Order: sequence, then C-alpha cells, then structure tokens
Amino acid sequence: MDELKHYKIIYTEAAEEDIFSKAEYIEKAYHDSRLAYKWYMRLRTQIQKELSFLPYKYQPCSAGTWAEKGVREFILRNDIILYSVEEQSATVMIHAVFTRGKNIAEDILEE
Repeated sequence: MDELKHYKIIYTEAAEEDIFSKAEYIEKAYHDSRLAYKWYMRLRTQIQKELSFLPYKYQPCSAGTWAEKGVREFILRNDIILYSVEEQSATVMIHAVFTRGKNIAEDILEE
C-alpha cells in the first residue's frame, strides 16, 4: 500500500494575525490567559493533524473570491480555517482563521 503524502503547513501573515487577535480577545474577554493558550494550542494541533494528510477531504469554500482561488474550508468548533493546497510543493497554505458568523465573502484573499 502506498504511503500517505505528507503536506507541510504554512501560515500567511494574515492568518497569524487572525489567530493572535482571537487569542488576545479570549484572554481579555474571559480574563484567562490559560483559556486563550488552550484555544491556541487546540487550533494549531488540529490544523496540523487534519491538514497534513488528506487536505482535500474538506469542502471548497463557496464565498466569492475565496472560491475562485480554490480555497477550502476546515471547520473546527467555532472557527473556520481557510486554506489552499499547493500540490507541487506538498504545501497547505493557511490564509485566514475566522469565527463562525463572520461574512468571509467580503474579505479579499491576501497572497
């Protein structure tokens, strides 16, 4: 049986800012840095676990310019992770992390 292809996970600057902003919000809103850290670690761990192998298992994004760019979405609890797969380099590029309910169709994909 063939081995599963392993994909490297790369975060754009915008995605890193999204993650940092939400962790900061959690810390301030709940006055609990441990809760923010727990959310951060769960998010990063699950992204690595779920997208390093078989990243095509999640649905393509249906929102505007994101869909046109071939971006896919991985939903984790209350967060939506938008990413694309670069097959040639075996890379998964994380473009953005949103909280459910945000209108992602209005946002522009930043390269």
